[in-house]
Amino acid sequence: MSGTGATIVWFRRDLRVADHPALFDAAASGPVLCVWILDPEITGRRHHLASNRLRFLRAGLEALGTELRALGGSLVLRKGVPERVLLELAAETGAKRVLCTREISPLGRLRDQRVAATLDREGVGFTAAPGDLLAEPQDLTGSSGRGYLVFTPFFKAWRQHPLPSHRQAVRLSGISRASDELDLPSGEPLIPAGPSAARDALVRFIASGDADRYGELRDDLQSDATSRLSPYLRFGMCTATQIGRALGLPNELSEGRAAYWR
Repeated sequence: MSGTGATIVWFRRDLRVADHPALFDAAASGPVLCVWILDPEITGRRHHLASNRLRFLRAGLEALGTELRALGGSLVLRKGVPERVLLELAAETGAKRVLCTREISPLGRLRDQRVAATLDREGVGFTAAPGDLLAEPQDLTGSSGRGYLVFTPFFKAWRQHPLPSHRQAVRLSGISRASDELDLPSGEPLIPAGPSAARDALVRFIASGDADRYGELRDDLQSDATSRLSPYLRFGMCTATQIGRALGLPNELSEGRAAYWR
């Protein structure tokens, strides 16, 4: 389907369809090709090789694929150096731009700079949009303009930052291509993966009352009263903004919920 003028949405640590500005913007402009790339430079690192982590990732990708199909799209899985894979897909589809969710880690920034430069040489645009953070780093510069060195003043400023607007999942004019076999271990992870599982975990945390008692129970090992949301946040199956809304923001929070939000 060369010449479709599709937009490529490159998923990374943002395995969801709601509150995903890049996917929202791509859907508004025409055909969308969604891709997740197994980058050996990242996934080959020792701390990425735990079998349960990889099973959780695989289940999360499957869940994302299911949600995309329900919207009229699909998820293409590829393995390789990201800029090469994206150029191949752009050539196959006639895509002239790649959208993704911005990452702020040093490794992520360097990778995206490399990808942007490579795509630009071939006439393909690259945009990394906000989407995972409640506030972007440049929004909280502090009185010196160089950021914060102490947590408390940082938190006070962060707490006052308005929650980003909710963006519902949207219908897609999706196109697809063949996927690679990623050789990720199969089998059930220790906890279910995907945005739906993240929502279920968040609902249980709040409905059980543990969110309201978080300040008093978070250090009590035998109570097991934490939210269990860390893996979902790590892979972007939910966001801090979604959690904040579920807790009741922007309204006043109970003492326990405020402690958890902090």
